[in-house]
Amino acid sequence: MTLEKEVKDKSAKTRYFQRLSLRTKKALVIHKYQGRLWDKEDSWKNVSEHCLVEAARSEVFADLLGLPEDIKSDLRLAATGHDFNKRNDMEKANLGMNELSKSGSQAETDMRNVGFSERVIIWIRGLEDNRLLAVEGIASKPAPSSDEIAYMVMHYLDDYTINSNWTTSVELVSDGRRINDLDRRIDKLEANPKYTDLNEEGRTIFNGETAFQAQRRVGHLIETKLAELINKKQGTTIDPLNLPEFVDERLKQRILNMQGKDL
Repeated sequence: MTLEKEVKDKSAKTRYFQRLSLRTKKALVIHKYQGRLWDKEDSWKNVSEHCLVEAARSEVFADLLGLPEDIKSDLRLAATGHDFNKRNDMEKANLGMNELSKSGSQAETDMRNVGFSERVIIWIRGLEDNRLLAVEGIASKPAPSSDEIAYMVMHYLDDYTINSNWTTSVELVSDGRRINDLDRRIDKLEANPKYTDLNEEGRTIFNGETAFQAQRRVGHLIETKLAELINKKQGTTIDPLNLPEFVDERLKQRILNMQGKDL
């Protein structure tokens, strides 16, 4: 029986995320600027749910990688707060990378106003496409620092987390690729005509690659590096493509352990 079927007590999941919300209150405050968790009728509240899922996964990654508690805490805050400005970006049509960067600058001011540390801000802003080459450089290092590992985790979480859904298994598709949720997410973005101009704009930044081609390549590079670090730390043999599912199995076990417990 899978953990998915074992977690029958739906309130266990609610309690788990309620506790997580309490630990990330500072980051959730910034979501209030645009409703979401505080307004059940807000169609954008799923963005907050998505962020909390990334925060939960970040804790699993931090423990698997043996990251210090202060970095684990900042990573959790960064994951919770990273998309608070998503509504502004998405509701502005045809934003290019330069315009998105300007929007990010205003978001940076908002993050400072609620007390985000510079480290958290750097990790969040590092998700912008025009900063992709920086995280590629980190993933290429033989021995990245704990801060750099957390930076990679932050980037990787956003590469493969689809809405607030559990990950799905690796599969072999008709074109011969083995794909995971990172590929599924990029495939969906590439197929969306809304992002055609933004995608092509990447060719001038990424030496001929489109933005999504670069994002896919670097995402899998980070994935391989994180799997390597976890395997070394935990004595496991995780296939990099299976990393999202491996993390969710650990997360489901944590939720399972919440069954029957009070908040």
